[in-house]
Amino acid sequence: MDLGEFAFIVGTAMASMGGAGAIILITAKWIGGVWADRLSQNLQHQYDIQLAQHQNQLDVFRASLLRYTGEQFSLYNKLWHSLYDLKNSGDELWEKADDPNLRIFSKQFKITSDEIEKNYLLLEKNHYEQLIELLKPLKEYQVRKGELILKRARTKAGVTQDDINQLIDDNRQTKQNYEKLLDTIREDFRKQIRGEEQSSKDK
Repeated sequence: MDLGEFAFIVGTAMASMGGAGAIILITAKWIGGVWADRLSQNLQHQYDIQLAQHQNQLDVFRASLLRYTGEQFSLYNKLWHSLYDLKNSGDELWEKADDPNLRIFSKQFKITSDEIEKNYLLLEKNHYEQLIELLKPLKEYQVRKGELILKRARTKAGVTQDDINQLIDDNRQTKQNYEKLLDTIREDFRKQIRGEEQSSKDK
């Protein structure tokens, strides 16, 4: 039975009932309207509750995001200062390879390495990986400079000038490698602080 047939049967039944049918029809229509209003109010109430819950969740998320962004901003600035100090101590060690400069470089290397690991949770994954890659040539530079200092002290014990020159060339290449990586990290840090890097990821 389709809707048209059903309406015809109902209409016929109401017509046969005369005035009583009309009263029933009017009453049913009124009750249906009341139910519809109540249902609409209930739905609106549920919608308002859900909307308020979502708004609260959004507010919490926004506050967390702002706090995270602020802490990350401070971290990137602090970490870059540490990297800059490490580069400067590396330059000093390049200009004069001696025990005092090596100790300064080694101390700063440890400080920077510790800061990277301690702040792992606030670093973007790609930046952490870049920094770990940067530490490798820096560590190599530290070891080779130590070897150079030692060999220079032993020139009268069979160490040739060619050996020393080879170490100097190796150190130069290593220094160039970590300076190149440092330039890349500096640019990525700048983008992160400005929010450019995250924006490009979201596109």
